[in-house]
Amino acid sequence: MWLKYLSLVLLFYFLAVLQNSFFGQFTLFGGFLLPVFILFFTVVFFEGNKNYNHILFYSVVAGFFLDVFLNLYFGISIIGLLIAGLIAKKIQNSLQGKTDKYPVSYFIPIFLVAFLVYNLISSLLINITDASRPVLVFSWNDAYGLFYNLLISIIVFYAYKRIFLKNNG
Repeated sequence: MWLKYLSLVLLFYFLAVLQNSFFGQFTLFGGFLLPVFILFFTVVFFEGNKNYNHILFYSVVAGFFLDVFLNLYFGISIIGLLIAGLIAKKIQNSLQGKTDKYPVSYFIPIFLVAFLVYNLISSLLINITDASRPVLVFSWNDAYGLFYNLLISIIVFYAYKRIFLKNNG
């Protein structure tokens, strides 16, 4: 069990380094890929229904690496990921049916909501600490980034489902 958490910590670290060095060079019409958020959301989505303490652990680890590498005020990413993860899990719990526990038809809208909540919370917290920044501006670059991250997250969804859920029964 501890191997899962250790591997996730290392994977969040590796993706945070890649996000800030390698993936920062590749944009889709100005939208950036956020692999740390994609992994965070995917792990939260596939986590058990009542494991809110795991969401806290994932948000602290992923948010820590985002805060360290993105040079933001410490805690902004942790708070944004925690709120987005809790909202996503609440929505997922209210939508789950009896036939398929993890359908992509739930994944896509919940991802969109969580992504927007994370960006909104992060923007609000940054604007509180830095009054010179514009307040809540949503541009076409943000829309392209949302689309870009959604496409990659669907690929990660199917890969995670195929690899980890098939092995666990």
